[in-house]
Amino acid sequence: MDNLLIKIVRQSDGKKFEISNFHDWVVVDNGLEGFGEVSNTLGFTDNAYTDGGIITDEHVSKKDRTIKAGYRHDNIANAKQNADSFFNIKDTYKVIVTHGLKNVFAIGKIEKYICKPVNLDNGKLELAVMFLFPNPFWKSVDDFGKNIAALRGMIAFPYLCSISGGVQGITGGIFNYAAKTILVNNGDTATKCKVVITADGEVFNPKIIINGEYVRVLDTLEADDKIEMDFEAQPPTVKKNGINWVGKCDRTSAFQSIILARGDNEIEYAADNGSSHMNVTVYYNKQYEVV
Repeated sequence: MDNLLIKIVRQSDGKKFEISNFHDWVVVDNGLEGFGEVSNTLGFTDNAYTDGGIITDEHVSKKDRTIKAGYRHDNIANAKQNADSFFNIKDTYKVIVTHGLKNVFAIGKIEKYICKPVNLDNGKLELAVMFLFPNPFWKSVDDFGKNIAALRGMIAFPYLCSISGGVQGITGGIFNYAAKTILVNNGDTATKCKVVITADGEVFNPKIIINGEYVRVLDTLEADDKIEMDFEAQPPTVKKNGINWVGKCDRTSAFQSIILARGDNEIEYAADNGSSHMNVTVYYNKQYEVV
């Protein structure tokens, strides 16, 4: 695991604790638990008339993961004091793991923390910290923000100009006002997203549609107004310029059904009037079962 890097970020103040072969703390042998495994709880009902049965439900629950690390230098008293002050049982932590081609994170809280000297004759210090992650999946660090109303590039070579006719126009790019695009989710499972709508003119009743399910805001946006839809939040939120705007949404809006499935996802935006004044950016993290 020469290329393994674990960066633990304390959410309350942004302070970091790093573990790798290139830092003061290194992962000990067999020092990672719960990083390469996943479990699924399946409900099952036997068939009353023949062999077998049917799966009635499934659920992937919270995940416990443990990191064990050793300190490689001699000043173990200072190292223990720094570790003890960093790992606080009441704080929330973002655990970022870079290994191979994966760069993922999960957010959780400490269930158990131990840091004590071992083999006192050699002055060796080890710690073990167990995190509980409410979301059992790892998320990609990249949120793959895509502006689905952005300029779409086209071929514009060679540049043509004649003496008699002057410059002949060549299309170098067009704005994607077809207002529809495909986003590919090649993670291990479905994921949810955040959508930001920014107006550069008047927009009447903007709407975002993902795989046929939509959320519609019953409002008129002026230039520079911003609508933020967070479908990862529980419950989902809609804000206009930072103010709660859920009450302005169409009652037929399908908040819980806005999901990016594995594979291709069709995303559209629309408005009763002024859709050409909408800039729509979709942010999503791919989710992975194991590192």
